[in-house]
Amino acid sequence: MAVHPPTRPRPLIRTLLPLSLVFLAVGLSTALVLPFLSLFLRTAVHAGPSLVTVFLVATPLAGVVASTLLARLSDRRPVRRNLLVAAALAGLASASVTAFVRNYWVLLAVTVTAAAVANSLFPQSFAYARQVLQRDSPERTAMGINAFRTLFSLAWVAGPAVAAVLLDTGGFRLVYGTAAVMYAVAALVAAGLLTEVGTVSSGGGPAAVDVPPPERPGAVPAPDDAAGVPASDGAAGAPALAGAAGVPPLVGAAGVPASDRAGGVPPSDRAGGVPPRWVLVATVAAFTMLQCPLTLGMQALPLFISTDLGAPAADAGLILGLCAALEIPLMVALGLLTSRIPLRRLVLAGAGCGIGYYVLATAAPSLGVLAAGQVVNAVFIAAVSGLGISYLQELLPHHPGRATTLFTNSFPIGAILAGPLLGLAAHVGYRLAYGLSAGLCAAGLIVLLAAGRARVTVPEAGGPDSVDRGRPVPSAPI
Repeated sequence: MAVHPPTRPRPLIRTLLPLSLVFLAVGLSTALVLPFLSLFLRTAVHAGPSLVTVFLVATPLAGVVASTLLARLSDRRPVRRNLLVAAALAGLASASVTAFVRNYWVLLAVTVTAAAVANSLFPQSFAYARQVLQRDSPERTAMGINAFRTLFSLAWVAGPAVAAVLLDTGGFRLVYGTAAVMYAVAALVAAGLLTEVGTVSSGGGPAAVDVPPPERPGAVPAPDDAAGVPASDGAAGAPALAGAAGVPPLVGAAGVPASDRAGGVPPSDRAGGVPPRWVLVATVAAFTMLQCPLTLGMQALPLFISTDLGAPAADAGLILGLCAALEIPLMVALGLLTSRIPLRRLVLAGAGCGIGYYVLATAAPSLGVLAAGQVVNAVFIAAVSGLGISYLQELLPHHPGRATTLFTNSFPIGAILAGPLLGLAAHVGYRLAYGLSAGLCAAGLIVLLAAGRARVTVPEAGGPDSVDRGRPVPSAPI
């Protein structure tokens, strides 16, 4: 794929600095509003459990559709900078309306239109960054993408805590008003300081510009093969809700090449086949079950804290910020461990930590116990969301784009499933949300164990025949 810039490139630093401001603004805008969305719907809009469920299902679904359509457009026409401006303005409009309007149906209409378009700001920012880096300094592409991901993660460390303070000070009007200001900053920077980067067309040259999966707080950058997904592939994984702190999971493991992760067996040394279809389906289903609790637990948290634990709902921001801060070093540590411990074992151990955390949360008698449990929760998120992409890529070593898309699509599906489960918990009690999350983690772990025993048996089209080398093929890291 060859990049054809319509204008003469500027010094790289003059593009990357303003783009850094865009990433910070986007990260803060999402970190301010997503952790308290369910609380906003119940207390400010006075929506019942059924209407909250509809809202939480429609939000990620509309975001996925909008991001996918805009990603295809940005790959075909030189409009990526303009899309950044449009998405930021859509976010400004959405947050401004939400700051003042309390009519449920008006807010739902805004969510499936303007907010859905704003959802594309995150993946389009990564696509723009990668295209600029590949054009002006291809040897620094991985390092640059890593730096931008870190900025977004840091925004999520502070964002929920800041939102809690704003909520106590001025209510949801101040929270959404501040988010609107962040979107306005992103729009002004993109319009005034960024230039159009051109199109990505077929031909020899650099690989297609990717749109990495949405990030979650504290996640660590993906390896190059995970980052090299065309925008039209990766955008499908850009949900509006996600992760323990409400942002879609970042993929990768501390920059460790995927070929070095599955117990030290690079893809070129493995059988040249693809796994049986049931293994692929089961693996994606398992990650969907493991990632559904990320959205369910995050959306239930402020309501659980206020109704069951008797603490201020704003304390949810402190819990989410603590978890996000813990995830950053844990992601790095797990990335280093992948060179010594098979990826499969780390992911399975992470799923086990998920079971342990949600059981603890279900029985937590106080906010202090819940806060202490964030260490276990952070291990779960770091292992499943951070290493999950490599897990799928080792299953499909010759199809990194397909593997990445399968993994990122498991998140919005999980977010959609979380809506009805939260509605059920609203009727029974919010502890149920964490009990259901523990059950989902257990089911996901069981499915991964079953799928991981399979060997590659189906020859890949155009590739060598499948060979059994006397050991499980990268379904082992599955």
